Amino acid sequence: MKAMEWTQDSEGKDVYADSNDIVYFPRIIRFEKEGERIIRAGTRSPGTAKEKTYRLFIEEIPGPRKADGVGVAIALRIGVPIFVKPLKEEQKGEIGPVAMSKGVVSVPVKNTGNVHFVVQSVALKGKSRSGEVVFSRELSGWYLLAGASRRYETSVPAEVCGNLASVEVEVKAGKIILNGKVDADQATCAP
Repeated sequence: MKAMEWTQDSEGKDVYADSNDIVYFPRIIRFEKEGERIIRAGTRSPGTAKEKTYRLFIEEIPGPRKADGVGVAIALRIGVPIFVKPLKEEQKGEIGPVAMSKGVVSVPVKNTGNVHFVVQSVALKGKSRSGEVVFSRELSGWYLLAGASRRYETSVPAEVCGNLASVEVEVKAGKIILNGKVDADQATCAP
């Protein structure tokens, strides 16, 4: 097992760095078939103004391989999230200006609070000038750590794009619901 600090870069991609902030025991575990084990974990640092995030990676050490024939050995690696709560929690988010260019809708989502949230869905509805829904898509999300942002993008089918007047966006992240909209026309659909 190994504990690592978990952050996200400017594009919202996960970044891991070695850390001694998390204390955990035991360091090595032997699992029996259909067995169960307890891992104890704690933090060395007190609560701060912003949530601290870590992952405890549990990695299988493969046993000796047999020399008989051809085979594939698979080793598991699981990253368990650890969240160290701040002194006072504030869960907030915002959706940046929704944009559309070359038939691609871009939705920037930012966590402006001091604790993580999970983006459950990013729902897009494209409406024609008459208000009829002619395009609909739902994107799945992921963890968004405090202060991090991620851009969700999807392309609009070419046969529908020319008929769009607008694309409405709804981002759901637990109790947080964020809404945005972008106007569409032939210029935003052209390659």
